[in-house]
Amino acid sequence: MHCAVLSKETDESERLVKYLLQNVPSSLETKSVEGYTPLALAYALHRTRFARILIKAGANQAVRDHNGNNLIHLLLCGPNGQARDKTQDLQTLLDLLDPRLVPSLLTERSSERPGSLTPIAHWMQQLSPYGYHGRHDMDMKLETDNNLEVLRLILDFADHTGQRHLELLDGAGNTPLHDAVRLQLPKMLGLMLDRRPDLLYRENATGSTPADLAEEAWVSEVTSKQPHVPDINQYHYYNEENNPLVRRSPESLLREKSENRRSERRIIWDLCRERAEKDAGRHRRRLVSLFEANEVAKRLAPREHEMTAVAERRRLARKGYLVRDETDKQKDEVSEWYGMAAQW
Repeated sequence: MHCAVLSKETDESERLVKYLLQNVPSSLETKSVEGYTPLALAYALHRTRFARILIKAGANQAVRDHNGNNLIHLLLCGPNGQARDKTQDLQTLLDLLDPRLVPSLLTERSSERPGSLTPIAHWMQQLSPYGYHGRHDMDMKLETDNNLEVLRLILDFADHTGQRHLELLDGAGNTPLHDAVRLQLPKMLGLMLDRRPDLLYRENATGSTPADLAEEAWVSEVTSKQPHVPDINQYHYYNEENNPLVRRSPESLLREKSENRRSERRIIWDLCRERAEKDAGRHRRRLVSLFEANEVAKRLAPREHEMTAVAERRRLARKGYLVRDETDKQKDEVSEWYGMAAQW
């Protein structure tokens, strides 16, 4: 059954899935080595026709893999580990889910790094090609029109849940709005604030709100480099801003022209400031609770120990003192073909 779902969607493969359901009904909930049921694979690979058949046959929609990823996790982040940036088949697969399960599916956490990631938090983490910590560069340009459409679709789908998944802290103690500031995603931050404006005042595990992070990033940007002092004896035709003020044309000083060159950090800070002024007095700062801070600390402590243990094992393996156990590399057809199947 797993191999049938991995295959390309055709009339023949669809008949094969139906045949297996009739003759080997136990295959409906069989899990692969990595914890994927046929339905989980169908969602991860966006096999809409297979998913519809499996759900009609009664497949468990609350299934999770060995990392705790549920169907929405797998739907938003495919086999290559990257965030989905296309809405094709996304709405159809979401609509197939049992409405009674949707609130829990949106708030369930996976153990993917940095831990405790809801589906939307996991998707946002994968937007950055630089890993969880990201980079300190300005203007990372991670936003695309496709990414915005995916986020808009997920937020529309979660409207009836009150967007509770946006207020949950991940393993690093941040909400998706904190991550939007950290990854410099101004348009995505705006979309989430449109649904939950109160989360602009939601503290993370260290007591900072998204607005606080935006202000810190903007101050860091404008103070990290000394201002350019032009040479009075030189004249720059290619970049008039490098010239002294007395040699610049009046047009170069127009506010509209400078506004078009705002950095992502400046755009985010301006957005947060404007929203704060607009909602003045309507929302109160939501302090991080002692329980939430302790939960983050508990999750980070074993992870640091795990990273130290992995580093030590690698060091011993390089020196020849440690032979890797082949049983750790247990694979099956699903793990072998999972990555390739997305291209079929």
